[in-house]
Amino acid sequence: MRILISGFEPFGGSNNNPSEGVVRSVLASQARRPLARELSLFGTILPVVGGTRPGSARHTMRRCITDAQPNAVICFGEAASRATICIERVAFNERSYRIADNGGVRIASAPVIRGAPSLLRSTASHEGMLRAMRAAVRAHGVAVRMSDDAGRFLCNEVLFDCLHRARGAYTAVFIHLPQTPAQARVRGTLGGQPLPLAWSVRAAIAAIRWIAAR
Repeated sequence: MRILISGFEPFGGSNNNPSEGVVRSVLASQARRPLARELSLFGTILPVVGGTRPGSARHTMRRCITDAQPNAVICFGEAASRATICIERVAFNERSYRIADNGGVRIASAPVIRGAPSLLRSTASHEGMLRAMRAAVRAHGVAVRMSDDAGRFLCNEVLFDCLHRARGAYTAVFIHLPQTPAQARVRGTLGGQPLPLAWSVRAAIAAIRWIAAR
């Protein structure tokens, strides 16, 4: 099983991003001891830059998928306003940036891909993944739930692009993570509930192991 995992660089006034921390931690764990039998794990950190030009998140992700030829793509992203880890089931063909991306671009409303459907659904078996992730972090009081709203920023944009281009070649999943306590101390809770990075890492490893076992 070949799995590509991705996170994002910091954005929105924070010096770190839990999705980047998760990817780096998971790759380090895999290097020490494989997370599953016959698992080849690849990882990348995406720029928080929209569009498709070189240096954008989509361009970077497309290149990584071409290089890794994965059976599954698991994207991680930050959702600072949320209190739970969320498995996203839907991506919308819309870019609407509430804040500017790291390239300084802010978009009111535009499609991710012109002529594509208004929304795409992930084909992953989310219920099984949800149970595995909940089991991994339940003892620590961490909640995991489904979500049908990935926002309209880079997380949604990357997920939509992955789903649109998959054409059955791979399964694409997106998992949103709350910000860390360190981030919240700097910019406030933003309406969410901060989560220690270690618990996000546990949930991420459970998701990867579940997909690797399919």
